[in-house]
Amino acid sequence: MYIAASERTIGSMLAQEDENGIERSIYYLSRVLNDPKTRYHPSEKLCLCLYFSCTKLKHYIKPFDVYVYSHFDIIKHMLSKPIVHSRVGKWALALTKYSLTYQSLKYVKGHIVADFIADHSIVEPSLSEVSNQLWKLYFDGSSHKNGTGIGIMIISPNNVPTKYKFRLNQFCSNNKAEYEALITGLEILLELEARCVGIKGDSELVLKQLTKEYKCAKENLIMYYAAANALLKRFTHVEVQHIPRIENQEVNDLAQMASEYKVSEEQMQEVIEIRNKRSSREAPSKKLLIPKLGG
Repeated sequence: MYIAASERTIGSMLAQEDENGIERSIYYLSRVLNDPKTRYHPSEKLCLCLYFSCTKLKHYIKPFDVYVYSHFDIIKHMLSKPIVHSRVGKWALALTKYSLTYQSLKYVKGHIVADFIADHSIVEPSLSEVSNQLWKLYFDGSSHKNGTGIGIMIISPNNVPTKYKFRLNQFCSNNKAEYEALITGLEILLELEARCVGIKGDSELVLKQLTKEYKCAKENLIMYYAAANALLKRFTHVEVQHIPRIENQEVNDLAQMASEYKVSEEQMQEVIEIRNKRSSREAPSKKLLIPKLGG
């Protein structure tokens, strides 16, 4: 196993000698370090690289004797001397289950590959950086005699759109369908760990209830209103914008497709997930309870 570390990345290569003593590459690994780990000492990064590589390749290396090649003797001390403190000690203890032996670097070829992997790993923005950027949520609902469907389009901070369409297993009104689409979209965003969202839709009633320009006076919508507000509180930044239907046409088509309204034969072949509708007979949880507004 050849290991290497750079300022922001670590990389390794696992090879095996054949009957003729020729090395055959088995696996390449690389990892971009998050911000706290970039502040590790260079020797700690190398120890982390060994720990990371053994953890990922445990099914390959556990039955065999493994020789670890590195430019630095710190690996020799890590494997040969008991270390009872610091993060390096924790890694060293975890590595005792493997048969690892440090070897001075004899073959340059294998280590060139490990160095190359460490130096050329793609540094992508961390999940926290992406989650704090603005995500866009377009939503719409469609309800008629054939059924009820909802359409959602989520655009990531990198402008990558993802479309969803769901058919509700019970009939409900247009306003409930709109709320179902909004709530489902917010739930998906939270699963993606998004924290900033720009909500766009053509339902004036739903959006103006969220911004408190309209009061939610109908009992059959209060549960949806409470659920949507509870989800919105989990975001650090929320923007709400009412857009004309023509700008929401793509999501409207998804909702109509899910509700089987004007569905072509080609669209019938597309997969549509079925979702349970929130029952208006169910009382919202204590976290969602709000005083009745209006009326």
